Amino acid sequence: MVNLTKFNSIADQEKFIVVYPQGIGKNWNDGRVNEVSQAHQENIDDIAFFDTLLQHLSSLYPVDAKRIFATGISNGGIFSHFLAANRAEVIAAIAPVAGGMAEPFDQSFKPDHAVSVLIVNGTKDRLLPYSGGNVAGNGNKNRGSVLSTEDTARKWVRANGCLPEAELRALPDRDPKDGCHIDATIWRGGRHGSEVWLYRVEGGGHTWPGGPQYLPKFIVGQVPRDIDTRDIWNFFKDHPKP
Repeated sequence: MVNLTKFNSIADQEKFIVVYPQGIGKNWNDGRVNEVSQAHQENIDDIAFFDTLLQHLSSLYPVDAKRIFATGISNGGIFSHFLAANRAEVIAAIAPVAGGMAEPFDQSFKPDHAVSVLIVNGTKDRLLPYSGGNVAGNGNKNRGSVLSTEDTARKWVRANGCLPEAELRALPDRDPKDGCHIDATIWRGGRHGSEVWLYRVEGGGHTWPGGPQYLPKFIVGQVPRDIDTRDIWNFFKDHPKP
């Protein structure tokens, strides 16, 4: 994640604390039914892990309780939804990348505080489909399923009490050669200033925006170059807790 996101250099410039936790077996228990990952099989309590981690870090560093954010890709993106819903009183904003909301967790999704959300999903993601459904990989083993990207966004819009009328805009095509362009849908007016932003990455794959092509395109698809990690940080910076 250090190499994928390049958060370290932004943290040095902007003076924030960046943390890269790792789940049991390199997976997070994110609300899916998953036959593959150790975290799901053993029902690891990753919410309790987050609580302990935050308590520990707060004892070492001057953590701003109004500015605690979470992001991740794939399983980390799915877990960002799960974490924010379960710790909505703590998390100010999340930015899940290539990860929808887990099923069947969506049935019990009911955050008790507003959380601002930036969703970044590619329309040509073969592993976690933009339209939702089964998570691909590991042959015939069940890796669970996720809601569609649009349904995931609407879940947060309703939970945050955002205005139903959305602002639509096309982001500048910074790199015409990347095979991608981004359409933004923005719901404003949520409780305590919360907002929900959806970046629909047309042509984008299972990739981190602005990151390296970490696997061949026939596996993970295209990397969008029109946004990058700094855009995620700017969203976080603009959406603290009240």
